[in-house]
Amino acid sequence: MVLGYSRMMYVEFTEDEKLETLIGCHLRAWQYFGGVPQSCLYDNMKTVVSG
Repeated sequence: MVLGYSRMMYVEFTEDEKLETLIGCHLRAWQYFGGVPQSCLYDNMKTVVSG
């Protein structure tokens, strides 16, 4: 995850792309950043794109 303005980065390696894994990664990234961004952008991830 990369913050848009500051370009601060959080990296975590996983073994799958399940929704539970994605949510866990988001929670840990936001804890690392010290807050939740106003919006999130995704690059055509299978887990978050419905069609």
